[in-house]
Amino acid sequence: HREIELISEKVESFGIAEHFFVRLQSPVAGFYDQIYDGDLKVYSKRYKLTQDILTTKTKTIEFLPKEKLFILKNGIYHPVSSKGSVLKVLIERKSELKKLLAEENISFNKNKEFALQRMGAYFDQLNTGK
Repeated sequence: HREIELISEKVESFGIAEHFFVRLQSPVAGFYDQIYDGDLKVYSKRYKLTQDILTTKTKTIEFLPKEKLFILKNGIYHPVSSKGSVLKVLIERKSELKKLLAEENISFNKNKEFALQRMGAYFDQLNTGK
């Protein structure tokens, strides 16, 4: 078992298993999981928050996984967290994207990353006519 440490300033991107991470300067500098890469781009920033759990004799620290999702459209990063917020960013194809989710029985809340991949790909397909 070996530990790998990246010198982040020298790394632009890397892959681990099914994930491809890219270094972005915006919205906040760091590594983001690239969920979809087309004309439209979708990124996830994962991090952990700590929560102290105190009892009379012990202190336990719990790490809570968190995620922030962003759509890069026309050079602007849009934070998204719900199907409604995504549809607001992709307003010009709102009805088609809603229909896609319904026809493919995709639950945004149950699998946000998959839903965002499909929505991003379909949005690009509709806009490029491919």
